[in-house]
Amino acid sequence: ANKELAFQEEKKRKRAAELVVANKELAFQEEKKRKRAAELVVANKELAFQKEEKRKRAAELVVANKELAFQSDEREKAEILATYDHLTGLPNRVLLKDRINQYLLLAKRTKTLACLITIDLDEFKSINDIYGHDIGDVVLKSFAKRLTELVRDTDTIARLGGDEFILLATETRNVNDIKILANRILKIVKKPIVADKQKIMVGVSIGIAYYPPSGSTAKALMKDSDKALYLAKAKGKNCYVIWGVD
Repeated sequence: ANKELAFQEEKKRKRAAELVVANKELAFQEEKKRKRAAELVVANKELAFQKEEKRKRAAELVVANKELAFQSDEREKAEILATYDHLTGLPNRVLLKDRINQYLLLAKRTKTLACLITIDLDEFKSINDIYGHDIGDVVLKSFAKRLTELVRDTDTIARLGGDEFILLATETRNVNDIKILANRILKIVKKPIVADKQKIMVGVSIGIAYYPPSGSTAKALMKDSDKALYLAKAKGKNCYVIWGVD
């Protein structure tokens, strides 16, 4: 009986020792889980921080892109204001001179004529005086549209201000081609321009100069074209004069 009792006590001691070991293992695993959970919390915070940083960076890029687009748009607007007429949308004097120089180089290379046609609307001041400047603006825009529809894509039409327009015609073969073009311009104003239910008749005076007789610079062409325009007005208007051609 004593031996049996001693055996059972030993068994209980071993079981108690095993429970101690098991409890230590369980405590170790719990501690391990706690540490892992803490690591996950840190990792999640880091991930959340990175996501926030990405969101902020994306927001900064959106702002930067908008600013870049705005600056690009402002540059484009500034360029348009500097080189195009605000009323008609046609090139202005600045862009015209650049185009003339380009076309002169083309004419030299292709051995063709570079023709500069200066056009004034006859008695345009009286249109403003009778109908008002708003109607006058409609007349200018309508005439600009007719000119644009008349010429080729390779030609340039510019407005120098007021009622003065210039047509730069390229790859013209001879003086007869220039005369045909001038007559077509005279023809497009025979039909009245309708503005605010008013039918307004306009006439044009046309002065023409061309390369090579008038020289090989924009200044020379514009000077001779202006001289020819003055002669056309002196002849009674609504006609054309080609400088140096009878």
